[in-house]
Amino acid sequence: MSDEAIATIRALCGALATADASVASVAARLGEIIEDQGGALGVTVRPADPQFAEALIVRTYDGGAPAHVRLRPAQADTLSTADLAKAFGSYETPPKARPGSSQTIIFTDDQPGQPYTCTIIVEVSPGPDGVARGAAKTITVRRDTRLP
Repeated sequence: MSDEAIATIRALCGALATADASVASVAARLGEIIEDQGGALGVTVRPADPQFAEALIVRTYDGGAPAHVRLRPAQADTLSTADLAKAFGSYETPPKARPGSSQTIIFTDDQPGQPYTCTIIVEVSPGPDGVARGAAKTITVRRDTRLP
């Protein structure tokens, strides 16, 4: 298990859950900006955490706050489904979008006292025994408005 990678995801959730989260503050927490496409387009970041090869911060439709961040692990075995489940609890497995597409699992990371929560959406490469022994291909951390 990569404790450093889990810590990066937790810190990212903490940053996204605040009312004043900005693309700049999230990028600064992640690492170094490589490219900012401006407007409602993405910001590519070179993560300080070597467990991740790249991060893409996607802005909300109006080009303001961060909507979600997609992380690409540096190595295929950086994070397993078991690592993520140990850190974030049980997960949901939605149906595949189409036959042959990757399997996705979804975790929720609540940030008590904050106006937003985080949904962690993981595209998984199944292991020999399926998703439970799979490895994360991409990790998307989405900023969701807290519902009453």
